[in-house]
Amino acid sequence: MKVKKHNAGFSMVELMIVVLLISILIGCVYLIMFSGEGTWFTTEVQIRL
Repeated sequence: MKVKKHNAGFSMVELMIVVLLISILIGCVYLIMFSGEGTWFTTEVQIRL
């Protein structure tokens, strides 16, 4: 009779990959937001001149 192992859950490697992907996604969003903010300030200064 075979004994079945129940491997419920995620392995450490899978969790590390998910954390890495989320970190990359947050970094991209951060860069996009702050580059847009810089453009907004530049445009505002040009309008005031």
